[in-house]
Amino acid sequence: MTMVMINLVILAVAALLRCSLDSSFSSFIDAFANGSLKWMLTRNAILALDKPITLVIGVMVLITGMALFTGPSSHSRYQRHQGLLGEEKERFRENLS
Repeated sequence: MTMVMINLVILAVAALLRCSLDSSFSSFIDAFANGSLKWMLTRNAILALDKPITLVIGVMVLITGMALFTGPSSHSRYQRHQGLLGEEKERFRENLS
């Protein structure tokens, strides 16, 4: 739930930046739905952006979303795996002694 809220905050900040830097959107809701949310969910949506500042914001949203969706869970699985291997090594050493 926390990751979803962080993603929504990132999308809201991107929509606010888009409203203030680009006049092609009429409101915050329009920028949120047709801008930042579309950048996050639609494949290759940022390739159609023509303004450099909009492209930078779109890339930041996309990278942040990818990092938040894939980050902690895979790292904690790796740490658990390393911990299990460490315990097995200790048992093996004890059995050898």
